[in-house]
Order: sequence, then C-alpha cells, then structure tokens
Amino acid sequence: TNRISGEVFAMKRVSADQMDMSLEEITAELDVQKLLDHPNICKILESFIDVANKEVYIIMEQCTGGSIAEKLTKGGAFSEVVTATLVDKMLSAVLYCHMHGVIHRDIKLDNFLYESDADDAELKMIDFGFAAEAHRSGEESMTDILGTPSYMAPELWDERQYDSSVDMWAIGVTAFMMLSCKRPFQHTDAEQKRQLICHAPLKFPSPQWDHTSSSCKDFISLLMEKEPQNRLSASKARNHEWITSRSTRQSAVVASINTFANSFELFAKKGELAKLALEVIAFTTAPAKLRELRDMFTRIDTDGSGTISLEEFQAAMASAPDIDVARVESMYAGIDVDGSGQLDYTEFLSAMLAAKKQAEGSLRSAFDFLDVDKDGYITRADLQAATQQRLDEQSIAGLLKHTDESGRVDFAAFKGLMNEGLMNDGLKSERRMSQEAQPPEDSQPTGEHQAAEQPTSLIIASLNKGIEVGKELTRQFV
Repeated sequence: TNRISGEVFAMKRVSADQMDMSLEEITAELDVQKLLDHPNICKILESFIDVANKEVYIIMEQCTGGSIAEKLTKGGAFSEVVTATLVDKMLSAVLYCHMHGVIHRDIKLDNFLYESDADDAELKMIDFGFAAEAHRSGEESMTDILGTPSYMAPELWDERQYDSSVDMWAIGVTAFMMLSCKRPFQHTDAEQKRQLICHAPLKFPSPQWDHTSSSCKDFISLLMEKEPQNRLSASKARNHEWITSRSTRQSAVVASINTFANSFELFAKKGELAKLALEVIAFTTAPAKLRELRDMFTRIDTDGSGTISLEEFQAAMASAPDIDVARVESMYAGIDVDGSGQLDYTEFLSAMLAAKKQAEGSLRSAFDFLDVDKDGYITRADLQAATQQRLDEQSIAGLLKHTDESGRVDFAAFKGLMNEGLMNDGLKSERRMSQEAQPPEDSQPTGEHQAAEQPTSLIIASLNKGIEVGKELTRQFV
C-alpha cells in the first residue's frame, strides 16, 4: 500500500536461486514489460534488486480476479460473445506489443488475469519472461525453443526460425480452449503431441462444436495455420468478422466530447511541471480508479494499436461540430508531450486528469516522487536526480520557469499549480512560494534558459524503460 495516497498495488518477490536464473535474466523480463504502456498489459511501477540475497522486488498493478484458466475451471466453457470480447482485448495487447517490436512467446490462458472479481473486469496480459524484442523494420527471426507445449506453434517444435506469428497461433489455441475447455491437440507423450501439432489437421469435433458459428471456426483456423505466413496478423484478426460481430467492443462514438475537450485544452495550457506531475499521478494511480478514462481511450483507439493517432482523435472529436479542425490539431499536439506523433496511454490519462481536482494524497505522492532529496521543495537538483541526469539545463529551466527567485516549489505552491492553476503566467502574483533560505547556487535557474524542448514525459519514459527513477516510489510501498 502506498502510505501517502492509500493506493494498493501488488509486490512480487523473485528469487534468482529458486528460479534457477541470474539476476540479469530476471530483470530482462522487467526491461521488456516496462517498455509497454497499454490498458490490457499489467503495468510495472517500479523494481529494485537485492544483490546480496539475489532477489528482485517488483511493484505492479494489482489483479485480484484470477486468470482465465481459473475461470474456466470453475465455470466451464465461455460463450462466443464472452470469448470474442476477451480475444479482442488479447489481440489489442498483442498488436501493441508487435508494433513496438516485442514478441511475447508464452501466450496462454494462465497469463491473462482479471483486474478484479467484477463481471466486467478488465483483462491484463502478464509474464514477459520469454518475451523478445525484434527489429521493427522486418522482424528478426529467432530459433530459441521455449514456451508452453500445448500453445507452441509448429515451427517452434520443428526448431525452425520464427517470428511474431507464434503469438497468433497461441491466441488461436486460447480461443479454442475458452470455447471448449479442451486443448486442440492433446497427448500425454511429448513426441506424439509434437506430431499432432505439426501435422494433424485442426478439428472441431461433434457434438461440442456443432452449435458454434462457422465464422468462429474460420477465425480459429486462420490463426492456427501450420505455415506461419498464412496466419492472420493481430491487426487482421481484430477485423475478422467473428470479432467485429460477436465482441462487445465499445463504440468509437464519444459522449460529452466537449467535457473531454476541456480537459485536453486545459492540459495543453498547463506548465511543464504540472504536466509532469499529472503523468506521475496517471502512472501511479490504481487502474480501477481510472476505469472511465481507460474505457474512453479504448473507444477512441479504434484500430486497437494501444496508441491514438491524429486520425482517430479527429474522428472522436468529430461529434462536436463546434470544435474546428485547427483546434483539434492544437489539442492533439498539446497532449503529445513526447512528440512521437501518437498519444500513448499515460499521455492520454494525464490529459484527461487535467480538469479533475486531485485528491490530497495523490498530490502529495506526486510531489514526494519529484522531491527526491525530501527537503520539502522541488528544485533543479531534484528534477535532475529524478531523471538520472537525463534532462539538460534548458529543459530543467523550462520545468521551473514559473518559480520565484528561490528557484523552488513547495507543496502549497504545487497544490495551487495542480488544482487551481496558480502558476500560470497570468497568475504569478498569487503564487505561494517559500521565502526561506536560498538553495545551493547550482540549483538556481539562469535567465538564459528558455522553455523545455525535451518532453516532460521523460520521467515516465524512464520508468517504462527500466531506469531506476525516484527511489521514493519504492520506499512508499510497504
């Protein structure tokens, strides 16, 4: 539990000795998963290594609803509607991974958890221990033989080179098992299982499959083609008739768009430090509390890529005829703080939080995250430490350009910045900055520095890329 905000997260302790792995191999899983920012991928907030005891502690979002495998064991096979809806979410997560050069290589029912026990709980993909990064321009073929036997594609068994299509085969297996509670190719002998997977035709035996739609069988068959090049990609699979007709995928029509437009524009106008703080809040808030915003992201992300393009954003905003094209493009540019040309999940959440009055605990948690030396102020030195010296002086000056002569931001001023906009250019006289002793000379902003050119999302990007940022985030959890 976060002592300040009260948010509850999960902590996983991994022993290198018990896993028969090196610390480097364990952290490799984390390095891959920290790159990913998607509503259907379990988010890692922080990790740290106990070298002496050869252990890694991982703080991640909490998923209390159990796995799909457990649901099947307790309740039996799923309907086509339920299965298609879950597979659609799986495909969105897999598509996002593939677009970012990551191949999971161990997709199975046990590696999809429900966020909670609620009937409509969100689905989360976990366990990137076998994941690999591939070149984005033409995937790098691999030959490592790994995975869970019943989900392994033929090329894995035959020790051929393979690519991301092994994930698509595994999605086909999961769909088959959700609808039948049986494996498509079952045998207790490993060699016989290999023969079945590599050479036996896929069958939908009677009577269990008699009432299953032909489009469903076609979907699974196209994913479980023996030859990798004949399988559906994640993008094409999401557009298959069975998914589009049976899944309860939410409509892309956005209600009350003017309300959301207000949040987008308010975020775009905020100072760099406020944007940075909102990203910290978005990244560290329990997903269950962001459900409405997450659903909105999913509705706008119509291609399921895990990011929102300008075209998707424009389509969502089209329902508000009083918002012209130029205004929409300006909003989009203001939210895209890292300048990638795509709105990432955390960027979107940050912008949507801009119009909400933040709770005291959330503000204190974000402030303490940025106040690295814990002296009660956010300073130039704090921001340098928080980003592992990855921000240049010009960027730091941009983040702190609205401070007074002390060059520091105390919590009272920080609250004003976040909830009342007290640090906007037109409201400088209302700032409540501390007038106590001056900070060290090396933390003073100089007049020659201009607004930050580096994205304020650098701290979040650093977290996602496995850089040890803000050790206080770890110390806040007990």
